[in-house]
Amino acid sequence: MSQIASMQTETGATVVDAEAAPAADSADQSSPRFQWTPRKFCQSISLFILSAASEVGGGWLVWQSIRSGKPWWWGLLGSVTLIVYGFIPTLQPVDQFGRTFAAYGGFFIVYSYGWGWLLDHERPDTGRCPCPISNRLWASTEYPCEAAAGCLQVTLPGLALP
Repeated sequence: MSQIASMQTETGATVVDAEAAPAADSADQSSPRFQWTPRKFCQSISLFILSAASEVGGGWLVWQSIRSGKPWWWGLLGSVTLIVYGFIPTLQPVDQFGRTFAAYGGFFIVYSYGWGWLLDHERPDTGRCPCPISNRLWASTEYPCEAAAGCLQVTLPGLALP
């Protein structure tokens, strides 16, 4: 495939050089399309697990230090763990930030429930609200989801969501 470039001379004439510039479609051929392999799949799953352990574990250590009266160094260790967590997703074999973090979000929800069940002995449930995420964010024994309206009606102090 020939390569074409053009340049102007002193008189304003355009000269075409067929070997000077890369062809327009050669860039598309130089970057192969991403392909999943068993190795990349195992690498990705391993990084999801390591990242979830770092994110949830680091946050849990900080929580325990501040909210549950554990030693100060638990909070420091949790903070360092959270810094390390920030770099782990960059090791993923795919280059799409949005898709990677969307997948992490779902993975972390499941991992967090498991962590709470195993370490804090909080058995996962959906409570009275059929939407487990909003139930975890807003519902408590003091401000439960309204059963009749499902997740569309949540009562918080000073705030009523439609």
